[in-house]
Amino acid sequence: MNEKVLNFLQGNDISVLSIGQPDSSVHSAMMHFASEDGTTIYFLTNGKSKKCAGFLAQNHLPAGIVVGTGENWKTLQMTGMIRRLEDQKEIDESGRVLFERHPTDRSHITPDSVYLLFKTTWFRYSDLSAKPPEYIEPRPSL
Repeated sequence: MNEKVLNFLQGNDISVLSIGQPDSSVHSAMMHFASEDGTTIYFLTNGKSKKCAGFLAQNHLPAGIVVGTGENWKTLQMTGMIRRLEDQKEIDESGRVLFERHPTDRSHITPDSVYLLFKTTWFRYSDLSAKPPEYIEPRPSL
């Protein structure tokens, strides 16, 4: 991932995560996230929450993430697929990355907690404070 985009992502703590639902609607929530490489993003949530409803039918769901605020006019939009982690090795890795970034999130763990892994398939970084505005969006190779 582009170094500027990765630095922006790692410099933020909160995202809006949107996940497709079984009824074709979308559920969005503000959430802590953590990522080391910008293409794999981890979340911790309650497995009984609305955002997890789709995982009852299938384990890979379409999802989108937005990071940034209007305060500095910089945002990062990403789309990809999200899945609930079930393999203990993956859960341990997710916890390591999440709790290094957000140590106090450990206090939110309950028996219903689940770890989610988002894999980025597309992103667009926008810096509207730059003159002219700056956009970073990889183009697919032909």
